Amino acid sequence: MSTTSSEAGTYCLVLRATRGVRIRVGSFGTFTFVPGLYLYVGSARGPGGLRARIGRHLRRDKVKRWHIDYLTASNSFRPVGVFTGMSARRMEGTLVVELMRAGIDQCVAGFGSTDDPRVTSHLLAATTSLEECRRIVQRPFSRLFPFRSAFLALGQ
Repeated sequence: MSTTSSEAGTYCLVLRATRGVRIRVGSFGTFTFVPGLYLYVGSARGPGGLRARIGRHLRRDKVKRWHIDYLTASNSFRPVGVFTGMSARRMEGTLVVELMRAGIDQCVAGFGSTDDPRVTSHLLAATTSLEECRRIVQRPFSRLFPFRSAFLALGQ
C-alpha cells in the first residue's frame, strides 16, 4: 500500500466475486452475490487517511464494522484494484452518481450509504470486463480529482 496516500479522500474498491455466495451482512440482512465485479465507493477521513482505510479493507481478519467488511472478509471476494482521489470534500455520492450515469448499477439498496441520502447504495455491480470497468471508473476520478487521483492494481 506504499503508493496510497495518507491524505483524506474518496476511494473505489474493485472486488471480484469468484463464485456465487450468500453473505450475512450483520443485522443489515443476508444477500446473494453472483460472480463478477463489484465496486464499493467510500471515504477516508480519519487518521492515516486513504492508506489506513484501504489497508483495513484488504485485511480479512478484522472486527466487522462497516457493511463492506463482510464482503472483504469473505474468501469469495478478491480485491483486484482501488481508485483513490485526494480531497477534503465528501465526494462518494457524486462519484456513485457519475458511475451510474456511465452504466454501472447499484446492487444492494442501503449498502454502505446509510449516511448518504443522495444515493441508495455505495455498492455497485459492473457487468463489464475488468479492463472496461477500469476505463469507466477512471473517467469520473480524473474529472472529480484532477491531478489528485490514482489507480493501484491488486492481486488479480
